[in-house]
Amino acid sequence: ADLVSGCASGDIRVWDARTWTARPTADAHRSAMSALALHPRAPVIASGSRNNFIKVLSLDGEVVNLIRYHDGFLGSRIGPVSCLAFHPTNQDRGLH
Repeated sequence: ADLVSGCASGDIRVWDARTWTARPTADAHRSAMSALALHPRAPVIASGSRNNFIKVLSLDGEVVNLIRYHDGFLGSRIGPVSCLAFHPTNQDRGLH
């Protein structure tokens, strides 16, 4: 069983709950991290920042996907991230 922790400085740690040892730390964000979500079935973590970034990481700390701010003809496509959630049952639907 694993426990995931994150702090505003952008560090994410995955802990082994049996031995209370941490796996290598993932430095998810250089700016303040404002949201963190663990997928209920898949081994991935999503983290968001107020600087308009969402990173999806494996439990080993590798970046699986990066969603970032961009301007479109209708305006900005992503703003500051204050909350994240994975779809509870469907792995294909991803974040919402």
